[in-house]
Amino acid sequence: GFHTRLGPVGLWWGFVAGLGAVGLLLLLRLRGRLRTTLARTSVEDEMVTVSSQG
Repeated sequence: GFHTRLGPVGLWWGFVAGLGAVGLLLLLRLRGRLRTTLARTSVEDEMVTVSSQG
């Protein structure tokens, strides 16, 4: 297995470091997404007819 001298404390610090890294990356991703111009999605008013034969 994987053993270090830190034991369970090292495992918890690893969790903290991993969550911090993911949080930082998500924050950077969100900042990048919010800097772009948001565009409204337009939905056409045309009716779509679906017919089944059988």
